[in-house]
Amino acid sequence: MNQPLRSILKRINDLASSNTIDAAVCVGDFTTRGETEYISQAIEILHHLMSDHYSERTPAKFAVPGNHDVNRVDAREHGPTGKFEPLESALSNFGWPAPPIEDCVRYKIEAVDGTSMPIHLLNSSIGSWSTHLLPSPIAAAVDEGEIEKEPICLSQDEDLGGLSVGVPKAQEYATRAEQVYHQMDTPYFPVLALQTLKGFMDESKDDSVLVVAHHNLLPQSTPRITHYSELLNSGQVRKFFQSSGKTIIYLHGHIHDDPVEKVSRVQVHNKQENESEIISISAPPIWKGFNEICLFYDDEDEIFLIRVTEYRPDDFGTVGNFSDQKSRYIPVKGRIEQLVTPQVQRVWGSIRDKRTLSWREIVEVSKKQALGEDAIEHALLSLFCCSLIRIGHLGRERTRWRISVNEAVS
Repeated sequence: MNQPLRSILKRINDLASSNTIDAAVCVGDFTTRGETEYISQAIEILHHLMSDHYSERTPAKFAVPGNHDVNRVDAREHGPTGKFEPLESALSNFGWPAPPIEDCVRYKIEAVDGTSMPIHLLNSSIGSWSTHLLPSPIAAAVDEGEIEKEPICLSQDEDLGGLSVGVPKAQEYATRAEQVYHQMDTPYFPVLALQTLKGFMDESKDDSVLVVAHHNLLPQSTPRITHYSELLNSGQVRKFFQSSGKTIIYLHGHIHDDPVEKVSRVQVHNKQENESEIISISAPPIWKGFNEICLFYDDEDEIFLIRVTEYRPDDFGTVGNFSDQKSRYIPVKGRIEQLVTPQVQRVWGSIRDKRTLSWREIVEVSKKQALGEDAIEHALLSLFCCSLIRIGHLGRERTRWRISVNEAVS
C-alpha cells in the first residue's frame, strides 16, 4: 500500500473512532470494471476502518451502487436488479443497511447530541450494462462478441489542432470494455425512486433534504461521450429539486473529481416563493482523499450552514488533522432571515463598531453577554452567513479566526 493511501485510511479510522462522526457515506465504485469478486473485500476493509470496538459509539454506514460495481455477465444473466446481488450480499454480511436498487430508501442518522436527520439513497447505476437504452447499432456493438474489440469512435469533431480552452482532453481507451464502463454507462434514476423521494420530501417539514447517489447531476470537466455517461434524466431531476421549495444537499461520486457546486433558479423579484437550491458535493476517489461534511443547525433545528473539509494528502503523502485541511463554508440561502436571533444580535451589538477582532478579543467582549465559546462561534457563523462580518482563517481552528465587520454595513 502506498504512503498517501495508507495515510488516508488511517485518518478515516481516526475520525471514525473520535466519537464526533455521526455517519459514513460511501458513494459507490467499490471495485473496477465489474470485478465483483473484490466488492466484499472492499466492504470488509471499510467496515473495520469505521468500527473501532474501543470507541464509545460507531458511526452509521451507508452505501449506494456505482456503475463499476456491476458485472456485465451478471447484468445479462440476472437482469437489471439481480446484477447488484454481490454488493447487496457484501453489505448485508457486514451489517450495513440495504442499498437502494429500484426504489429510494430512507434511513435516519442519529447524531451525538440526540437529534436525527433523514438520509435518502438513490441508485443512479440501474442502467449499467442495460444496452436497451442505447441506439441499436451501438447496443449491437457492445454485445459480448464485440466487447473486447477496438473502442467505438462516436466523435465527429473536427481536429482543433493546438486550440485549447484549458479543459482535459478526451481519454483514449485500450479496449471497448473499458470505454463502455467509463463512457457509455446510461445512468438514470428510476421513476419509482423519484416518486418515492417526492413523497418523503412532501411529508417532511424540514427545509433541507440529504440525498445520496453515485452519478453527478451536472456534466463535469472530463470529456465523455454524451449522453451515454451523464444522467439521462438529470434535467428532470434538477427541475424537481428546484421546484421543491427545499435545499437539496446532494452527495455523489463517479467523476473522480471533487467540485462543490450550487445550482439555483433566479426568482421573480416581486413574487413570494420558497427559495430552492441544490448544493452538490462530489467525493474524490479514495486514493485522493475524502470529505468531512459538517451541518450547522439554527434555533429552529434547520440547517443554515454546511462545512466541507477536504482531507487530502500533502506533498509528502501525509493527511494531517482538521487544522491542516481546506474547508468550504456554504450558507444555506433559505435560512438567512431566521439567523438573527436575540443571542446573535447581542454578539453583533458587541462587535459592530469594531474593525477587526481576534477570537480571544471576541470572547472577552462577549463576557458581558454570559455566552460560552460554542454559542459565540454559532453567532459568528450566523453573522457570516448574513454577510455582516468576514472571518479570516475560516476553516481553521476558531482560535485562529480574525473577525472583521463588513464595511458596507458598519
